[in-house]
Amino acid sequence: MKKPDFIKKAVIATAISTCIGYLPANAQTISLDSQVQYVRVGTTFDLSLLISNLTASGVPSLGAYDFLLLFDSNLVSLLGNSLGPALSANPANSLFGTDATMLGQLGIFEVSLESAANLNSAQSNTLPLGSLTFLAQNVGAANFSLSGLAFADADGNALSPILNGVTVMLVDRTSVDEFAQPLSGTLMANIAFADLTQSCDHRFIKKLSGNSGNKACLFVGGSYADSKFNTIAVNENSTSYFGGGLVQLKGGLMLGGGISAGSFNTNYMNTSSIDDGDRFSFNGVVGWNFDPFVVTGSYTRTNSDGALWITHANLGGMVSRTPFNVTSTSVMLRASYETQMNGITVIPSASVAAVKTEIDDLKETGADVLTVFAQQSSDNSTVVYIKVDFSKTHSGSGSAKVRPHLGLGWQSTSSDEFQINALFADNLAATVPDIRAQFDLIDSDMFTIEPGISIGIRQDTSINFGYKGLFGSNTTQHIGSATLRIVF
Repeated sequence: MKKPDFIKKAVIATAISTCIGYLPANAQTISLDSQVQYVRVGTTFDLSLLISNLTASGVPSLGAYDFLLLFDSNLVSLLGNSLGPALSANPANSLFGTDATMLGQLGIFEVSLESAANLNSAQSNTLPLGSLTFLAQNVGAANFSLSGLAFADADGNALSPILNGVTVMLVDRTSVDEFAQPLSGTLMANIAFADLTQSCDHRFIKKLSGNSGNKACLFVGGSYADSKFNTIAVNENSTSYFGGGLVQLKGGLMLGGGISAGSFNTNYMNTSSIDDGDRFSFNGVVGWNFDPFVVTGSYTRTNSDGALWITHANLGGMVSRTPFNVTSTSVMLRASYETQMNGITVIPSASVAAVKTEIDDLKETGADVLTVFAQQSSDNSTVVYIKVDFSKTHSGSGSAKVRPHLGLGWQSTSSDEFQINALFADNLAATVPDIRAQFDLIDSDMFTIEPGISIGIRQDTSINFGYKGLFGSNTTQHIGSATLRIVF
């Protein structure tokens, strides 16, 4: 029913005629409400309209209202409504109607024809006006608001009710999100630490203390790494502190290991981040010295945990928090050979590692619309690392020795891709995921360069400063480290 002009003019004139609007301590309220916070595009949802905070069987009662319901017609379309008169005890004693001639708004009005005495004595505290049905058309935040034109009590005095709107998030059924990648950083940290703990090999022991009898080497240090994955879209910086050692027994048997602990921060294009994540590694090493050949094997386990904050662009900008726990386990075999060329020590080496990276825990929280599970919860990678080290020892003052060194290498990695599926909580049985998140791991081929310098401050002690850079088409990593080694 379109509102007659004389009714509209009468209501507005009556409201304006009062010089001071009437606003009681508990002001009347007209509110929109939704039972759902998130709605898929292509589905319908209802909003309810309610008048509340009236004075039951008292003054003031509500005698007339005229307001607009406003919405974004690019996001939603109004399919229909079940609104009806609510002011009068007998609906026949009210003039009620709606006006949907303007795009993006619905006019709603009602004037009670009952006497002031009847309205004041019969009207209840709350008056439900009914519901409206909308169709979700596009992704976004659909804001529904109320704009007041005129309100009056049973005697025609102006009222100023509180008008409450509502927001419904319209989300896409399927989307692909790239997340900050704790997987890539965990795998890289695992391989780096597996290589580091073998740094106290027989050559270092031999250079400082000779090659006879049982020897032990201890090392402590720290490192900082800046990493970029997936065409530099994902940036991770990490700090770690480590320690360990290696014992070389008579006959050439070597046993050792180490631990590392630190923190990391990861960011993806300002849409997802991991802040103050924790990372811990430990490993064991066993080897044999067939001088000039050395063969070693290591078992390394690296654990990363923290909280992943995600802004879902295709979910209307919804922000969620996902606790996670990622573990990378590797078994690495390495063989090396030492030779001399024009006074320069040359050590070619080859390593091969089998790595398994697993998501132990990944569960969406902070958004009841989602339940997340890992469709593919583990990744199996093979890493081949070929390197040639060049070094030359120079005598300094006293017993000090300086040994600059340079390593050049190539690292090849074959791995799968992680895929995380997320389903809306109301559709757990669906075969098609509502969200698909894909984690890309590191490049298959990367060039490495490792310059550094070792300073022997005593016969049994040295300090090493080193840099390791890895460069691929989609991955770069810069690692700076300082290590103290002691042989006894």
